[in-house]
Amino acid sequence: MRTKSYGIVIGFAIGVLIPGPSSFAQVANNNFAQAVDLYTPINALSGPINTLWSNNFDDAVSGAITLPNPFEFDGNIYTQIWISSNGFITFGSAPTATNYTPLSSTETYAGAIVPFGYDLESAQTGAGGPREVIWKISGNEVQIEWKRVRRKGLDEAFTFQLRLNTDSPGDGIRQIYGPIESANAPGPATSETDFPQVGLRGPDNNHASNVKNRRVTTNGNNNWNNSIPGNNNASVCRFTGGPDARFWTVGQSYYFNGIWDCTIGATCNDGDPCTIDDLTYSNCYCVGTYQDTDGDLVCDFYDDCPELGEAVGSPCDDSDVCTEFDLITSDCECVGTYLDSDNDGTCNGSDGCPNDPLKTAPGICGCGTSDAILTWYLDTDGDGYGDPATAYDSPVCLQIIGSVSVSGDCDDSDPGITVPGQPCDDGNPATTQDTMSPGCVCIGYTECAPSPLLTDPCTENISVYLSTDLEANEITWSIQDPLNSSIIFCSGGPYVAGQQLNLQANCCLPEGCYVFALEDSGNDGMLSGANGGYTVRTALPDDRRIIDNTGNGDFGTLSRIGGSQCYSFCLPVGIDRLVYTSCDKYWWKTGEYMVANANPSVTADWVPNGPNNVQPANSGYEFWFYNPNGGYSFRKFRPHNVSDNFGPASAYRACHIKLNNWNSLL
Repeated sequence: MRTKSYGIVIGFAIGVLIPGPSSFAQVANNNFAQAVDLYTPINALSGPINTLWSNNFDDAVSGAITLPNPFEFDGNIYTQIWISSNGFITFGSAPTATNYTPLSSTETYAGAIVPFGYDLESAQTGAGGPREVIWKISGNEVQIEWKRVRRKGLDEAFTFQLRLNTDSPGDGIRQIYGPIESANAPGPATSETDFPQVGLRGPDNNHASNVKNRRVTTNGNNNWNNSIPGNNNASVCRFTGGPDARFWTVGQSYYFNGIWDCTIGATCNDGDPCTIDDLTYSNCYCVGTYQDTDGDLVCDFYDDCPELGEAVGSPCDDSDVCTEFDLITSDCECVGTYLDSDNDGTCNGSDGCPNDPLKTAPGICGCGTSDAILTWYLDTDGDGYGDPATAYDSPVCLQIIGSVSVSGDCDDSDPGITVPGQPCDDGNPATTQDTMSPGCVCIGYTECAPSPLLTDPCTENISVYLSTDLEANEITWSIQDPLNSSIIFCSGGPYVAGQQLNLQANCCLPEGCYVFALEDSGNDGMLSGANGGYTVRTALPDDRRIIDNTGNGDFGTLSRIGGSQCYSFCLPVGIDRLVYTSCDKYWWKTGEYMVANANPSVTADWVPNGPNNVQPANSGYEFWFYNPNGGYSFRKFRPHNVSDNFGPASAYRACHIKLNNWNSLL
């Protein structure tokens, strides 16, 4: 006994039909059967897919395609086929591109198999999938599919297949018809003339011996599922969705096979891994039982999860709100990916703000904006600093337009006046680096020495001696960076009110230059019940005066050396000072000389017996006259090369400065 390994599902429960071995010499002698099977699109599960044409194609013929095994047709063995986009294949040679009637044609190819022979072209674009003609080899089976084609110019799209089983002589032929798309769905477009040829042809078109074709007419219930034999080589199958409609049901299959003997009931192999319990039935068909346990239209053999209903990699739902992108794993389990986009410990599915690590619910201000209550201040002048008297509390999303989070504006009606430590304009073009003081006074500076740093080591000890009025609670003082009044090296106050206080404060400072500023928040100086004042001195036992403002409390808001001076004093204090007779002298007359102690370094620069023009112009003594409360400030340099009407000329002449209208700010 010899059986044919070739199969196809018939109906929904019968199994797979396989013709057995044969030997015959004329196409007309082929067996024929028809049934409605399960249409399955050609896929890449058992081998790669070859695309002949896609998208837009018409009247195309392939090159020779080599078969996996020799194929017996019409008593001859063939190893190659040619595929036409017009719905058929040929043996022996290629057809012409415009052959639309391959069964009745007089072309000289050795044979043809015709699932749908007509003038076909790619359908118009649509949602039904790609438009293409493809083929593949799956084991011993050659599979060819014309996908979403149409009859020339008609508004439709349909798909059909041809499958050749090449595993033994008398090889099997299966034509399977797939989905139809048109306005007449499930039928095709309406036509009374555009009907295809369907069947087999040998080396010529002699109907009696070399053509085995099918016919669908308008008679009775005749249709594609019960087609009748053709009565000439040009017989066609009516195909229309209009009046007296005739078209196939998806899965309609036609079988053509050779004639041979077989043993009914014998076990066989239908060549289809999707079936089991294959047996030989009447007409020598090998029939197996199709297995799809979960009913997902993928047979158990190819189904990674045959009892789940879904394929590996398919979307699913693991019922966990914390996961997304749930997929069937190779273990046939539904597993999702845990997502916490903002890494706040709450998964996206439970997080009302999945991209905000600080919130899990929108709250008052919504995701991405904090609900924290902040203090705001109205900023009338728009300088970025608010009026402390206008404070209110709210989250940022309820912030009043025109309010800011920084307060302390010295004058909220003037954008040029901001807060202490910030730039301002003191109105003096001769100053630079104008800065608002802690008492809201704009102070400008002349050229300054480098500022010390808070991190510099302290090597210079000084003492501040303060004598207050009766409102000591209004008094504060500080030793500041010359370029930034907000950098404080030493400070004191406010003090206890109601009595005059005599206080001493000690500070250790790095070498450098500083500003000393004393402020009265009452804006009336130190004159309430007593006339206050202060001095700044080097610490004991050195005890040299640096600033002396004793009994001079009439300064209003701020006591600070002014006159465009960058700093109040520098450390360490040098050896230069007035001689005893010039020190603490209150009454001076015009023309008198104020005298400083001689500095050996300056004295050494003098050119003995030399005239003024040879004496150094950059060696001498600078005298600084100032009011510690601000305002008046005057510096004058006494070099060796200027006599200032003092004689005789000597190395000590520069120690003398002549007082002449000296109370003017020059």
